[in-house]
Amino acid sequence: MVDGLNWVCHNDKTRFFYFIYFFLNLHVILFCYSIFCLFLI
Repeated sequence: MVDGLNWVCHNDKTRFFYFIYFFLNLHVILFCYSIFCLFLI
């Protein structure tokens, strides 16, 4: 039971890390896309 609880906590931390990582990547992609659009105009 404790092992399962530990796995859930670890999984939450990993999910939180991936969420931040994805969020940062999304901002970088949007930033590059806006620069690309500026070059096109």
